[in-house]
Amino acid sequence: MTRHNLIKKMFLITLMAAVTVIYSATCSFAGYYGGCPKKNDSPCPVASGNTASLTEEQVQSLNTERQNFRNDTAELRQQLQAKQSELATAISAGSDEETLTAIQKDLSELKAQFDQKRVVHMARMQQIAPGACMGYKNAGPGCGRRCKW
Repeated sequence: MTRHNLIKKMFLITLMAAVTVIYSATCSFAGYYGGCPKKNDSPCPVASGNTASLTEEQVQSLNTERQNFRNDTAELRQQLQAKQSELATAISAGSDEETLTAIQKDLSELKAQFDQKRVVHMARMQQIAPGACMGYKNAGPGCGRRCKW
């Protein structure tokens, strides 16, 4: 191995090590990607585990309401997922516009039904603990499903 190749190799190793250190430091100080709150930073006390401001009855009622919402919307969520898969398959298969439009119309109707149930659920949550969980749904970009009711 020539001296020039050895210097190039050492430079690349040093550069990769520096990039790794900088990347690791950036990730460790950044917290969750996209500004998503950490579990204990959540404005929803039940979701964050910080229920000190709520009575035990409120905590139980919120958990019951959340579970009821999940149970009540389970079939609707399955239908939504199936319709989204159907749309993706139809697009991949190169289906005509009429077919795609019909599938999208069904999907939009299912989403509207879910949104109506979600609004009722949010109203019930507010009746149990006014102001306790508002804002949790829109915690920031990059949160995905874990930041929704």
